[in-house]
Amino acid sequence: MDPGDIIFYNNNILHRGVYSSEAERMTLHGSMGIVGADPARARNVLQHGVGAWVDRCDFGKLQDHADDQQISTLAQDMRDRLVAMGSSQVLSFSQPFDE
Repeated sequence: MDPGDIIFYNNNILHRGVYSSEAERMTLHGSMGIVGADPARARNVLQHGVGAWVDRCDFGKLQDHADDQQISTLAQDMRDRLVAMGSSQVLSFSQPFDE
């Protein structure tokens, strides 16, 4: 993979990423889910700071690299659902902090 690449994969399979610790990076992991389901899905993603910028991601350029607009639409819809889940309820951290 190269910077900016997007991949879709079945998250029920064992997978891992390898990268250089010398370079700054951020990985956004999307997750297919049902908006009315457990809010933990949004919380687990948004607690890592993704909520501060994910609504500004423009996946429209994906259509330039796909046979049709289907991939672009899918990515934008996933982003919109994540934003809706994160803004429609109070989110807390998945793991409690020791105080």
